[in-house]
Amino acid sequence: VASRKMASGSLKRLVSSAVTLGVTEARARIFGHMLNPMGQRSPHKILRKKLFGDKVAEWYPYDIKNEDPNVLAREEQVYFSETFLGMRKKHDIGTMSVVLEWLCYVRLMQSRVLEFLWRISKLEMLKRRDKGPPKKGHGKRAAKRNK
Repeated sequence: VASRKMASGSLKRLVSSAVTLGVTEARARIFGHMLNPMGQRSPHKILRKKLFGDKVAEWYPYDIKNEDPNVLAREEQVYFSETFLGMRKKHDIGTMSVVLEWLCYVRLMQSRVLEFLWRISKLEMLKRRDKGPPKKGHGKRAAKRNK
């Protein structure tokens, strides 16, 4: 009699575990869940989340190719070197020395202009983020004077 009770108990456990497994599989199929009967770690929870790269990209307002001073300076340098090579092919060596002197002067002026433009564009970018210099009379010294 005791063995029959044990057999029926184990049979009940076997049936209930099969039913539970069937219900779990059906639930996973219906709701689109990941079935993980072994309970192992899975990256599915992380991969299920929405991607937020577009929101991060929208946060930054400027186009780096058109407004970043470093990119602009690099493009200017490439353009300058290409035009210089074009002149070198067209003219002979005698005019090259004159052109070279002129280019050295232009290069000096260009570097000063680029530095000035870089400084202004950097200030503009800082002002857009409210990180620029304070207005006249609103700096540290004025704050000390008003205390």
